[in-house]
Amino acid sequence: MGVPNSRFERKLPLQALLVVPFLLQLAGTVGLISYLSYRNSQRAVNHLALELRNELTARIQKEVSTYVESPFVINDLNAIALRQGDLDPSGQQGEYLFWQQARTLPVNNLIYCAVEDGSFMGVGRTDDGANLRVILSKAGPAGYFRYYGISEMGDRSVSQAPCRSGGALWR
Repeated sequence: MGVPNSRFERKLPLQALLVVPFLLQLAGTVGLISYLSYRNSQRAVNHLALELRNELTARIQKEVSTYVESPFVINDLNAIALRQGDLDPSGQQGEYLFWQQARTLPVNNLIYCAVEDGSFMGVGRTDDGANLRVILSKAGPAGYFRYYGISEMGDRSVSQAPCRSGGALWR
């Protein structure tokens, strides 16, 4: 046997012949599994993001719809009450009705009814939005604009008691 003159006559170690194909197959399998795992996780994240976005959009639409529609509902109810004689814009009966509406539908800051002379009566929220108060206004040169606190039962006795006593009341 002389000097090998062919590529195939060179001897490769048996260890290399057994290990290299196994390592190539292992690397290919790990790479394929990694790629498929990454792709599926991206799909799952995108699907979850889409679901969250759709749910958030639906909630926002519901809140905006409620916010926009509630004044129209209140106006319709008050118009019916006014036509039926159940609402007197100058009396405490109207205050109580408006208090109920403001308490039931907290998205509204002010519910009121005005009369032809420019006076009005209503119930509105305080500046911090935490409490309700009666707002009375009388038009004209001797007119006024007054606020009265309302109790949790919807009456003005809380703010009228200090006036009757002539000073502050502490509980």
